[in-house]
This record gives sequence, structure tokens and C-alpha cells, in this order.
Amino acid sequence: MQFHPTGLAHTGILLSEAARAEGGVLRNCDGEAFMEHYAPGHADLAARDVVSRSIMAEIDAGRGIADPKDPDGPKDCVWLDMTGIDADHMHEVLPQVVETIEQYADLDPTRDYVPVKPTAHYTMGGIPITTDGEVYRWVDGERAVVDGLFAAGECSCVSVHGANRLGGNSLLDACLFGTRSGKAMAERVVDNPVNDPMAEPADEASIDAVSQAADKRSAQVKELLTRPSDDDDASSDNPYQLMADLGSVMEQAVAVRCDRNSIEQALATLDDTLTPRAEALHAHSDSPTFNQEITAIWEVRHLLELGKAVLAASDARHESRGSLKRLDFPERDDEHFLAHSMTDVSCQVSWQPVHIVDMPPKARSRRVPNAAVNEAARRSLGRALPSAIPDPRAGVREASSGCRITWCRRVRRTPCLTACSKSSAPSIRRLPSVIRAVMACAVPMPCPSTARLRFCAPPR
Repeated sequence: MQFHPTGLAHTGILLSEAARAEGGVLRNCDGEAFMEHYAPGHADLAARDVVSRSIMAEIDAGRGIADPKDPDGPKDCVWLDMTGIDADHMHEVLPQVVETIEQYADLDPTRDYVPVKPTAHYTMGGIPITTDGEVYRWVDGERAVVDGLFAAGECSCVSVHGANRLGGNSLLDACLFGTRSGKAMAERVVDNPVNDPMAEPADEASIDAVSQAADKRSAQVKELLTRPSDDDDASSDNPYQLMADLGSVMEQAVAVRCDRNSIEQALATLDDTLTPRAEALHAHSDSPTFNQEITAIWEVRHLLELGKAVLAASDARHESRGSLKRLDFPERDDEHFLAHSMTDVSCQVSWQPVHIVDMPPKARSRRVPNAAVNEAARRSLGRALPSAIPDPRAGVREASSGCRITWCRRVRRTPCLTACSKSSAPSIRRLPSVIRAVMACAVPMPCPSTARLRFCAPPR
């Protein structure tokens, strides 16, 4: 499960990372800008999983703050300080962030600190599918396709994200593999049209299985519509409160970080307390028409099963990888756990090997040396650069080659690096290593003409 570091406190609404790219700073209860301690050089511009873990470390250490809307509540947030950003510039480049904070937190980000906390953002696992969207089970070390069952979107998992999804790649699940799933289903229908007079009749076993499933669901609905007596403890419970309680348990146990004790405590709570409550739920209305409570009861029961699967898979993986941070197993272990964890209906975990073709896995490097930065820029720009990154506080430095290098902190969320001359202005886009290194060593400076970083050559 991937977490976004800056969710608006207790709303589930995400505040764009552009807020920090534009100069926003995370602060603890003492007003300290703590990210420099956890990610030297990158600070608030570190990767989202690093920032999320850093925030949780501050909260766990007792340096969190309470939501101003609930000052007596848990201190499970930190401050996002955007007051250093020019007000006009903030409204120009972060209109959605400003509007969200004003409407849902009743705060003015140009003057007030904003309470934020890591918020569940994306499920990288899910229903296992092929590249054509066919659902399969992992049985005896092989994929067993479930005939006629397809899935696409975030509920599914082709395994293109690994242990930590990259920004924008969620479109693969919905658009790319959604399209492939649709085409596969269309081809299936063309090959086996419904009510085809020439088709072979369905076998009795399949018809019986469908009838049994329909009868079971009808009986389940009838049972849920049977109202309990008023003196029954279950009559005062409801699925919405149970969902909230489940969310609290899972957040405490495995949100951003976990260990064996937190996982075992959460499993015990789910098995001994929450599951019996879910099984005892009944609808408070006996009308089957548009009864949303029935849907909610099914949903919370399914969420309980999903929660158990997440806990079981987290418990089985004795390492930290991507968005999974095990405090008791802080290091990555490719020798034993370079595999997909496959959890069955009884929460037993088996392992599906990862097929590595062109890019062997390796630990992520968070620091980019000056020499590497210059070499990457030199290859992209096609001209010489100075041997070391110039002091960003100087603003503009003349390179020995005649190239002028201008540094600016105000780089948008998806910045461009542009090389231009009088005769031509070729754009070099998406140089993340260069951009990250520049932003890491830059300081806030006025930028009169552009919000992008430019490498400019003098006119010929």
C-alpha cells in the first residue's frame, strides 16, 4: 500500500506534492523543519515514501500535532508550512491546493500552518491478472486462469508497479490494461456469442453452480433483512462504524511502517472483535429496494478479508521493500524475498518468482554526485559544463564554455530543463536526476521570467 505524505488531516484528501516543490516545508510540533535530518540534501523534496516514513517517525517520537479541528484528539499530524511562498504566486500555481485547504480545513495557507498526515493513496497489489486482464489463481507453482473472469484498474495487479508505484503509472492499470481486457472480452464474445444456435449446450455442472450461487446470495439477503430485536447488541452496531474501526486498527498496525507485534495485534483484533461484529450485522430496514446498508455490510465484510490478506502478506515478508517498511527487518533481502506474495482465501502466503529480463533490481540511490549530474547534463545538452555545480546562492554563474547556468527553486512538479540559443531552442525534458540534484542544493530565489530551470547559452 502506497501512502501519500501530505493528506489533509482526517479528510482523506491529498494535497499535491507541488506544494512542497514550490517551497512548502514540513514542521513538527516544535516548529522544526525535520526533513533535512531524514533526507539530507533532499529534505522536503525527497521521494514520497521517504517523506511518509519521516512524518510517521516524528509522530511516533511524540513530535506530532493534533488537528486544529480536534485539539484534544490524537497528535497524529505534522504541519505543512506554505507561508514562505508568495501569496500571489501560490494562488497562481497552486489554486486547487489553496481551495482545498480553505474549504475543508478553514485555514488560509498564506498565513496558517496546515495539518497533514500520510494518507493511503494506491494499492499496488490486487487481484492477480494476466496482461489481457484474465484473473488467475496461483496453484502449485503455476497460474490457473479463472475462465471468463476479468479485472482491470486499481483492484487488479499485473505487477507493473513492483513494491513502489511511480507517479502517473496508475494509468497503466486503468487505461492500458483496461483496454487490453476489453479487447480480450470482445474477442471472447465474438468467438462464443450469447444464444448462438450452433453453440454446444452448457454442461449441467455449470448451470447448477450458477443456480447455487444465486440461491446462496438470495438467502444471504433475506437473512440481512431480518431485523434483530431491540435488546440485541448487534442492533446498535452498523457497518459504517465498523469500517471506521477497521481503518483505525489497520492504520495503527501497518500504515507506512509495521513490525511483528503490530501485525499480530491487528490480526487478533480482526479475528476476535471485528469479524464477529461483521457477522452479526443486520440491516435496520427490511426493505430490499435501494437498501444501501446491505451493500455496506457486504463491503465491510470484504474489507475485513482484504485486511487479513494485507496483514498476512506483510507478516510473511521479513524485509523492507518499496513502500513496505518493517521496523524489525529494515533491510531489503533480494536473496529470499525477490518474489510476488500470493495470498489465498485462507491467508496462506506462497511466492511467485519475479521474471527479470533487462533491468536487474538494485537498491535506490538517493544522492546524485556533482560529477554524475554534470555528466548527465553534458550528454543531454551536447556541450561542456563546469566540472562542479556552481554555488546556487550566486544565482547566475558563467561557465568556462560560455554557457550560462541559472538556478531557481521554483520548479514545477514535472519540470523541464531547457537549453536555448538565439538560433534554436531545443527542449530537453524529464531529466530527473539533474532536476533532483539542482532542487536539493538550491535555495529560494526570485525568478522574474520563468518557473522553469534553464541552461542558457549566449547568442552567437
